[in-house]
Amino acid sequence: MPENQSGLLLRQIADVDDIKFLDEVATMLGIPIEQLAKERIEKLIVTRTRPKTMTGTVQPFRRPYSQTKTRADEGLKSV
Repeated sequence: MPENQSGLLLRQIADVDDIKFLDEVATMLGIPIEQLAKERIEKLIVTRTRPKTMTGTVQPFRRPYSQTKTRADEGLKSV
């Protein structure tokens, strides 16, 4: 079953000027208009849903230095 019969028709999602432009570009590339529209829509979806990289540098988490406190009554509990 061809793809253009199972989904939306190109006339339903684009106006006449857009279809003329797509036709010119598709003939330049040597592919059907439907395939060109499908590839561009898929590329747009991929670029919009791709996770963005975080800005800045990644640094490890470090706890602030604190000395261990010795307890005076620690020796008494062990007896």
